[in-house]
Amino acid sequence: MKLGGPSLIVDTFSQRALGYGTGSSGGSITPPLDSVSSDLGMAYSIGRRLLTSYTGPLIRVRVDNEFQSEEDIPYVEETGLLDLDYLLNFAGSDACYVCKAYGQVGGRNWQQTTAAAQPLIVEAGGGVQTDEYGRVSSVVTHTTNLVHSGTNQTSIFGSSSSLIVMRMKQISPFSGLNRVLYNGTADLLCYAAFGSTIYWDYGNGSAANNRVNAAQPTGWANAYHWLRLSRHADVQKIHVDGTELVSATRTAALPSTSAFLYAPLDLTGCFSECVAWTSGDNAAAKEAALMA
Repeated sequence: MKLGGPSLIVDTFSQRALGYGTGSSGGSITPPLDSVSSDLGMAYSIGRRLLTSYTGPLIRVRVDNEFQSEEDIPYVEETGLLDLDYLLNFAGSDACYVCKAYGQVGGRNWQQTTAAAQPLIVEAGGGVQTDEYGRVSSVVTHTTNLVHSGTNQTSIFGSSSSLIVMRMKQISPFSGLNRVLYNGTADLLCYAAFGSTIYWDYGNGSAANNRVNAAQPTGWANAYHWLRLSRHADVQKIHVDGTELVSATRTAALPSTSAFLYAPLDLTGCFSECVAWTSGDNAAAKEAALMA
């Protein structure tokens, strides 16, 4: 019996042709965050190993067949990329969904225990979504998400200084809220994009003191982007692919606790990485390391 799950919402799935499982796909041998790890609050990636210190699986998936089995999926030692051979062998001809993305720092895992809300990673028949680097992404809709529960959110995102970098693609036409980051109380929130505007809220205060927003850049829809959200020295910014969209003085502080953290929550598109530092200093260098 099939359990409910998101339908395929993009038509860019490609059959495996890159040799991930053989170490021939050109991934980075040195994980990208080794040089910028001192103030990491959390890091997860669907498609690659981010830190030398992390040696566990990247994700846990559920196969959508009569058995509903789950399996941890490792990375390939030579490249650090998700072992696509392993994943596709486990899936067989069935669809697979992400039930957990393992936190590569601090043991902060992001998961979804409700089958119908789990992001898709393998289409029935063996198709996967990859970005231009050949890294595997999950496919998400307004009803699928990953959540981290019961946490001190300032230990992940800082209290007055923070940097968050996400790898994502938003599919048009846009509808709904498309939140890529949300803590349930709107003092940590990013709409990307709601209508044609990207919003970044940080801190317990009014929009005038915790929000910056900017029009989505040209070429935003239907393409992968690096979305950088930062606050440092009371300056709050949004960057896309390294280009600053908005910068403004904001001083609201982030409360210490949150019952739930979502990344993403109700985005329609693809999502592959979310990394946060507890300080927003040296933001460009930190993002550049992740983008390498």
